[in-house]
Amino acid sequence: METVLLTNCGTSFEADVIKSVLDGAGIPCMIVDHKHVAMWSFQGPDTIGGVRIYVFESMLEEARKALETSHDAASEAAFEKAAEEAPPLEQMEEDEE
Repeated sequence: METVLLTNCGTSFEADVIKSVLDGAGIPCMIVDHKHVAMWSFQGPDTIGGVRIYVFESMLEEARKALETSHDAASEAAFEKAAEEAPPLEQMEEDEE
């Protein structure tokens, strides 16, 4: 089976998050240059090209959809949490005075 590049991450943390999403969807992946980025991160993420994540070619579209769905759900959850935690508008106006 042939592997193809799914994405290139700037940090090892970002790659770990994406791998977690793919694992949760049952999509195997391979992370390349994970350790190199960790060693050279003080020079910036573009120094060696980042962390690359590969998936089987036959699972590429499924992997993209899993990441898109995960991103949408995470964005929605973050927005809802921020809305719940935000103080009432009246309190914000009082704090500004």
